[in-house]
Amino acid sequence: MIAGSRPRVLHVRSSNLLLGAEQVVLELLKNSFEFDIESSLLVIKDPEDAETELYRAAKTSGITVTELECGAFPTRSVLKELKQICTFDSIDLVHCHGYKEDILIWLAGIQLPKVATNHLWKRTNSKLWIYSLIDAVSLRSFNHIIAVSSQIQRDMNRLGIPNSKMSLILNGIDVESISSSATDLKYIGTSLGIKENTVVIASLSSLTPEKGIDVLLNAIGNIRKMPEISELSYKVLVIGDGPERERLEVMIADLQLNEFVTMVGHRSDARELLKLVDIFVLPSRNEGLPISLLEAMASNCGVIATDVGEVSSVITEPNHGVLVKANDVEGISLAISDFLKDHEKLELFKSNSYQRVKEKFSAFEMTRQYCEIYTKEIHNFQD
Repeated sequence: MIAGSRPRVLHVRSSNLLLGAEQVVLELLKNSFEFDIESSLLVIKDPEDAETELYRAAKTSGITVTELECGAFPTRSVLKELKQICTFDSIDLVHCHGYKEDILIWLAGIQLPKVATNHLWKRTNSKLWIYSLIDAVSLRSFNHIIAVSSQIQRDMNRLGIPNSKMSLILNGIDVESISSSATDLKYIGTSLGIKENTVVIASLSSLTPEKGIDVLLNAIGNIRKMPEISELSYKVLVIGDGPERERLEVMIADLQLNEFVTMVGHRSDARELLKLVDIFVLPSRNEGLPISLLEAMASNCGVIATDVGEVSSVITEPNHGVLVKANDVEGISLAISDFLKDHEKLELFKSNSYQRVKEKFSAFEMTRQYCEIYTKEIHNFQD
């Protein structure tokens, strides 16, 4: 580091989408300067992908960002280029945000302080299990690792990563930006076939088994059979895409829910869509601290969520939202039906959830904690 200059941190993320982990990366990049840290972004992209959503979002925000192409298996030239980026840009610390980037930085032999965030080890098949095991090995070469939930921290403990190398930092969001953004809700609603005075229910996630969208669909199937709900107007939006989509579409047809459920797919304007939503449902089987939950609360939604990962750190009081057990179809059904039948209760929960996330889950506070770790690890490396 040049004397008198700000420490320079390079964030590395392998992603072609803009989901929860990517939002965390962007918030760190936007806010680090407030804590005397200069940050830039390296996006690892598949050679077959076009310009990634994360790259575009960073560019739009005025963030210094570059892309590096890397296929399933890194070549020597890719590892060499990684080293060159760190050297030529006078990087003081590298911060990785996922399996692939952890392993690439490890294989490249980067001789700098290294920090990694484990946003969640998704291990729903044998391939992902193998990735998590290799990642655990690579992380032993890192100076510090951040878990976004206590469950993730315990998972890393079980694979040999000691608590002495770890910190727990809960995710944060820019609440003011989300709540104040101007959105033409009428136009968006019309484009999705949502009629006036319709209660909008939604989920927002990748469509993978651990996200539990099948549980939500079964819950809607139960609600459809409730006589007291039959006269109420509601619409369910499943926002996101992924390998489970085809199976979920078959479920919708089998449960005769085509009239009630719309598979929206991946949307770059997902944050804006949340402004339409009255009831947000997080039916996950496994989570860290889901950004979608925080964004829904900042968008003034009443929330129903499974008690997984760090969700109970967000919904700490009964009137912040409704907590149910994972895979609890009946619990989600009852919670949704209660909100549908009691408009005043729903409005109260909306207000409370917004106040909760505004007071306790700011991107500024999250960034402050990360920057303390950057400063400490850079100083330790130089001593």
